[in-house]
Amino acid sequence: MQTVTDEPRKGAHKAKKNTRHQEAENALRESERRYRELFENIRSGAAVYEVVDDGKDFVFRDFNRAGCEIEGVSREDVIGKKLTEVFPGVGDFGVLAVLQRVWKSGVAEHVPATFYEDERISGWRENYIYKLPSGEVVAIYNDVTEQKEASLTLEAKERYFRSLLYSLHEDILVIGRDRRIADTNSAILITTGQKREDVIGRHCYKILQGMDKPCYGESDECGFEYVFRTGKPCGRYHKYIRADDSTIDMDLLLSPMMDVDGNITHVIAAMRNVSDLLRTRDALRESEAKYRLLFENSPSGIAYLDTMARVLMMNDAGAAILGGKPEEYLGKFVIECLPSQMANVVDERVKRVIRTRSANQYETEFTTSTGRVWLSSTYSPAINAKGEIVGVQIVAADITERKRLEEQLLQSQKMEAIGHLAGGVAHDFRNQLTVIRGFAEMLVRQGLVRNDGKDKIAEILKAVDRSTNLTSQLLSLGRRDLLQPQVISVTGLIADLSKFLPQMIRENIRLSIVSGASDCRASIDPDQFQQAIINLVINARDAMPSGGKLVIETECDWPSDNFYHRHPDLKPRRYVRVRVIDTGVGMDPQTRKRIFEPFFTTKETGQGTGLGLSMTYGFVKQSGGAIECDSTPGKGTEFRLYFPCVDDPVDAECSCDQRAEKLRGTETLLIVEDEQSVRNLLAAMLESAGYTVIATANAEEALAQSDAHKGHIDMLITDVVMPGMTGAELAGMIVQARPDIGVLYITGYAGKDLSLHGVDEGAVNLLIKPLTRDRLMEKIREVLDGRDG
Repeated sequence: MQTVTDEPRKGAHKAKKNTRHQEAENALRESERRYRELFENIRSGAAVYEVVDDGKDFVFRDFNRAGCEIEGVSREDVIGKKLTEVFPGVGDFGVLAVLQRVWKSGVAEHVPATFYEDERISGWRENYIYKLPSGEVVAIYNDVTEQKEASLTLEAKERYFRSLLYSLHEDILVIGRDRRIADTNSAILITTGQKREDVIGRHCYKILQGMDKPCYGESDECGFEYVFRTGKPCGRYHKYIRADDSTIDMDLLLSPMMDVDGNITHVIAAMRNVSDLLRTRDALRESEAKYRLLFENSPSGIAYLDTMARVLMMNDAGAAILGGKPEEYLGKFVIECLPSQMANVVDERVKRVIRTRSANQYETEFTTSTGRVWLSSTYSPAINAKGEIVGVQIVAADITERKRLEEQLLQSQKMEAIGHLAGGVAHDFRNQLTVIRGFAEMLVRQGLVRNDGKDKIAEILKAVDRSTNLTSQLLSLGRRDLLQPQVISVTGLIADLSKFLPQMIRENIRLSIVSGASDCRASIDPDQFQQAIINLVINARDAMPSGGKLVIETECDWPSDNFYHRHPDLKPRRYVRVRVIDTGVGMDPQTRKRIFEPFFTTKETGQGTGLGLSMTYGFVKQSGGAIECDSTPGKGTEFRLYFPCVDDPVDAECSCDQRAEKLRGTETLLIVEDEQSVRNLLAAMLESAGYTVIATANAEEALAQSDAHKGHIDMLITDVVMPGMTGAELAGMIVQARPDIGVLYITGYAGKDLSLHGVDEGAVNLLIKPLTRDRLMEKIREVLDGRDG
């Protein structure tokens, strides 16, 4: 029974033992696999040795991939071979002795970088050697040849430069990033009277200047900090404090010191004692500094020439006048630096100064790359201590802006004078035109003229129209005419006008209309604008008797800064720019200066009034814009008109020739007009239209008639300018007594002259003489019907 019972137990025990054995074998194989991967993949060389000959030699049992690459051998070349056979120089190398010690003691050792050499290889190796429990010895090593050679090179260079540093007679400091002195030579110790141990490791500003903080603030960067920040050398000047508290003037050259990676580690300061030199040059330097300050910062251009008229010095202001930089002109003869029209003039002036030894002053106009320039120049001789002339100094002030303002002021004064004259004449002239037109129209309407006389009346009316236009032109000269601005598309208006312009020019002139990408809108008087364009087109036509090209271009944009320098009265904004360009005969500068003067013309007698450009100038300025002209003889002329851009929608178009139909009425109208002929005309026209008219000659009479009239008075029609009381003052008094009365002003004045008499030029109920019957009747009905509404 026992035998039968024990057999199963023994079998189970044996199976369990086999399982444990299998698991151990598996674990061992896994461990060996991991060891092999680690062994083969480490970046250091690794060798496993077995001791032979009682420790006199070692046999390779394993050698990893990195070791093979380092030594330039294959694994098959070394496995099973002795160490002394594979590396015959190992005895001198010292590693063999270390292997023997580790094998005997079991204590791991580190072999620092050591040089190995045999017939096949050479280099520096660093080893870590230890013993395995199996008795085998392992060596882990790295090839450190490159690092060691670099280190040796650096050490050699350091020894070289240190010996150089100590042998230099010039004072040298080596300063670190923390501003502490890392090294110095003997020369600086002698100069400053300090000991080496008192210098090394101390802050430079403490040792050399006796300060407790850095020498420089934010406004003047420390030279050491500058070199560290930029990597560039720089020069500095310092007053150094000696051990006995005396000071030395030192000139420094600060240079960066870099490591092998190009990083700045220190700053080398080479110093020179310049105390004696500075003492002898202080007076000269102070004088030169004052002159240099005046020279560089002078708003006037300054040039210094030698006696051969070559440029020795020129400041920024002088170079700017010529359109360049000072270095562009240094060393050149002055005639090479100037425009051709000025070169000979300046050369002669320089020679005159040298010849007469006296200064002269001139005002001169010439053209540079930047445009037309006016200069006020003083030429003075430069005389040395011996009384010899060594050169000529030219001081030139740019007075272009002053001249431009003078020209503008002169033009304004001319226009103002013409405006006063025109304003004084216009009132009476328009009254007479009103009478002529009114009675001429009445003769035709009432059938008092035979058919053969109607043509003569038509000629009279044409003359009135021409006279009316002439009056408007005269008023435009002084910007006194009443404009009727409306928002228009400048591009569209020119496009409409272009349909008729070909009829005004000759067939041998090619007309081009160029429009910008955007619609150009402005608030201007369309009739005056069209007249201005026509004036410019006619002038262009007359300038191209043999034909040419005429371009009208529009665009809307922000002008450049130079535009506002030329027109300081205009505000920065977008402007519509209209360019009228021709390829005609052009104008010289003298003619171009006078083109906007009233009655100035270059045309033959009877060919022009001289008012076209003057009228255009007045219209543009009155519209809040500017006008410019560039012209070159033989190359053509360009006019530029600028008007402020607006974003408002374009006003509904209306035909200027459209006339309202004849309107009649039965209302009672009170007329106040001091000119009897005009008063009689108004009364006749209104009575013929069915109105009841109360005609008076002045304000006092009108007030009396208003008080005496018991019935209703529907409208007051009054002249604006009258003796004793203005139309506005009269209207105020009558409206107070009759609140529902309508008021219509009529006048021969306009613009500034009108506003002086209490009526704004933009007043709705206002008619400008000369009056037409249709316009008068239309306006009366407009005021009366508007009052009733």
